[in-house]
Amino acid sequence: MGNFDILAQRLKTLRADMSMTQKEFSEKVGFTQATLSAYENGQKKPSLDIIMDIAKHCNVSIDWLCGLSEEKGGKPEIKTYRDVAVRILELLTANMFPFDFELKTYTVDDTDYELALPGDTICHYEWALALPNEDRLLGFVSTYKELNDLYINGRIKQDVIDTWLNGALEELKTIPIVIPSEEFDEEHSNILDDPPQS
Repeated sequence: MGNFDILAQRLKTLRADMSMTQKEFSEKVGFTQATLSAYENGQKKPSLDIIMDIAKHCNVSIDWLCGLSEEKGGKPEIKTYRDVAVRILELLTANMFPFDFELKTYTVDDTDYELALPGDTICHYEWALALPNEDRLLGFVSTYKELNDLYINGRIKQDVIDTWLNGALEELKTIPIVIPSEEFDEEHSNILDDPPQS
């Protein structure tokens, strides 16, 4: 099967996954239904620009469309706070015991705030997403924060962060999340079920 045969098949799969007719799909990505039909039947080969537009509009990777990867997802679109909330919930509900993500609330004392009256206590609440206690993940987040601070202060350019990110993400990709076996669960269940008494 050639690359364009794979592309044709992936276009059909993508359209079916999106529950769209050829007419609806072609309108979404900006070409005619006849053109889409020709792409899906392998009678016509789309340009790279068209493949890029399809990937962008349908939130899939170009590599997946062309058969170079089995990972379909592109970069998740975050346009509203709902999208942010969905990503947070995905992390919070990820079944990665014992490496759970937690949402914690912190009270921050703003009594020294310049508009505070003498004797007033002013506080606000901040939320934090507690990360799993994995040294390499925590190191990644720490380094990212340091680089981002340097960028905000004008000391480095975005391409420095991008270059580091590419390498750091590739390194993290090689580290599997190891879910403890049932034997671990049984052996340590008393620790989880019965917290130590003070």
